[in-house]
Amino acid sequence: MSLDLSSPAAAVAAGGSHRDGAAVLVRGVRKTFRGRRRQATRTALDGVDLAVAPGEFACLLGPSGCGKSTLLNILAGFETVDGGEATVDGETVRGPGAERGVLFQTPNLFPWLSTWDNVLYGPRARHRGRVPDEVRAEAVELLRTVGLADARDAYPHELSGGMRHRAAFARVLINKPRLLLMDEPFGALDALTRGSMQAFLLQLWQAHPTTIVFVTHDVEEAVLLGDRIHVMSGSPGRIRASIDVDLERPRSIDTTETLEFVTLKRRVRGQLESVVHAAATEVTA
Repeated sequence: MSLDLSSPAAAVAAGGSHRDGAAVLVRGVRKTFRGRRRQATRTALDGVDLAVAPGEFACLLGPSGCGKSTLLNILAGFETVDGGEATVDGETVRGPGAERGVLFQTPNLFPWLSTWDNVLYGPRARHRGRVPDEVRAEAVELLRTVGLADARDAYPHELSGGMRHRAAFARVLINKPRLLLMDEPFGALDALTRGSMQAFLLQLWQAHPTTIVFVTHDVEEAVLLGDRIHVMSGSPGRIRASIDVDLERPRSIDTTETLEFVTLKRRVRGQLESVVHAAATEVTA
């Protein structure tokens, strides 16, 4: 892979860092899955290269089935590679790790635990049930940050969709991950709540800077959130283009109404359509 050292992502290969967080490097990753018949296999990813600098907000953009979630699961340690290598801070990913936090489309909260106990689940497990006072103080501050200070005793079924997502954020952030992996976390929300959660994530990331790899199929979401957008296509999944988002930060939902945003969104959408068309042409050729 040829890395452009002028881009934020290229800082990984050059040893650079511009914020807190982990460095991610993926080289030549290939992943296949066996079908129901043992002879049949499906190549989900082939020859994937990706570099994400410490503290960068990277978006994986592409249509359903292009391997975005598979790549995220490899970085999380939920899937192994069949070829190539994925590293976080120079260490090969061989399984899940505390330095990597994962957020899915559906908040995976324990329904029998309160918001407070959900947030402290990880620390309790690490400290064998005895959570240090400083960690409890951090949990109190996190719940205040995510707007759930008054809902610490509520159970998941008593929270709205947006509140459950914010509780999931707090549960992940209490573990201080250097890499946050997010798989379409707002995809199941209504438009109003989705916009609210995007604004919340931008504010949270400014307050708790870390590396983020964010999966989405929404062009506007990718442009609003990301530092760099990696456009993927399927059959098999590959990164076909990478686009720097040169919009000033901090950003808000109001940013989506600016001429600069609309212009960049059109460019990214055009690139996505071009990539999908090219991939379809390759398959039929």
